[in-house]
Amino acid sequence: DKPASEDATLIARLKAAGSHQIAALHLTEFAYGPIGHNYVLGHARNPWNPDHVSGGASSGTAMSVATGCIPAGLGSDTAGSLRLPASACGITSLKPTWSLITPIGAMALAPSLDAVGPMARHVNDLALLMSIMAGHDPRIELSSPSGVMIGVDEKLISEADASVHSRVEDALKAVEATGCRRVSVQIDNWQTLDHLAQLVQLSEAAALHANFLRHRVNDYGPQVRTRVEFGHFVSAHDFQTALRARGAMLQKLLNEVYKSCDVVILPNFAGPIPTIAELDVGGGPQLMAALGKVMKYSRPLNYLGLPALTLPYPSEDGELPNGFQLMGRPFSEARLLSIGTSYQGEVPPLLAPLT
Repeated sequence: DKPASEDATLIARLKAAGSHQIAALHLTEFAYGPIGHNYVLGHARNPWNPDHVSGGASSGTAMSVATGCIPAGLGSDTAGSLRLPASACGITSLKPTWSLITPIGAMALAPSLDAVGPMARHVNDLALLMSIMAGHDPRIELSSPSGVMIGVDEKLISEADASVHSRVEDALKAVEATGCRRVSVQIDNWQTLDHLAQLVQLSEAAALHANFLRHRVNDYGPQVRTRVEFGHFVSAHDFQTALRARGAMLQKLLNEVYKSCDVVILPNFAGPIPTIAELDVGGGPQLMAALGKVMKYSRPLNYLGLPALTLPYPSEDGELPNGFQLMGRPFSEARLLSIGTSYQGEVPPLLAPLT
């Protein structure tokens, strides 16, 4: 309704560095969905097998990078929207620490959780983009591997599908081959963190979409409309409690988990990449549970504001790509990129077929 009068800060920085903006890419409506379904413009499709989901919400960027149309691009992540499409399309992404990358000029979804970040096939390209994108933005107050210990929560990972558990183990072997060491850790409140993340995301998205929902409700697809409407039933008390608990929950994780490791390895998808049909549930009663399973390992991280590097698992013949995340301490992006560069020496990036 109000066209932008100037570039977003990140676009301006990239243009100044010599980049070319060549396309606007497909995504879930308002970046509010983890699978790539879009009932207004059409569902995004996995470049390795178009019957499967591409992941969302940053679907078009992941697909374009995976097929070699572009070397790198931008996406956003509120509950997994950089990590899930990167995993589904077999590429890499970096969800930065909350506030490291300025959001000025990007459409918000849940500002307490939102993070803009890069997607690419090569970790070196992520590092290049981060060197351009990161830095203080005066228009916002918030902007500001050898011997590495990889934390492994066996109990939490075992809650994923057995095939995913096996692929995490393959990834760990590749990470260990670079000189990293695994140590056992335990995150005993992951489900609570996910619940708190939902309270924040649902409330803030409902507030931001209230005017559109009031005057243009029929323009929404069923999945996004249902999720936006759901946020109106979260009480102010629960929303404020979730916001107040955020710092304490982060400190608990840093004290209890990161005292013995540098990064934590977790899946992104809890199972194999689903088909489009499996998740084509519209806005019905199955929606929240279905999407909750997709975001099981991604959404809590946004509540904590932590950075995460997505990398593909070692490839297996006949199996769709999938990916895992390395979750770091606040502002540890340089360490994550260093680990990722070493990992890609063991597991080189692949190019998706043009199906």
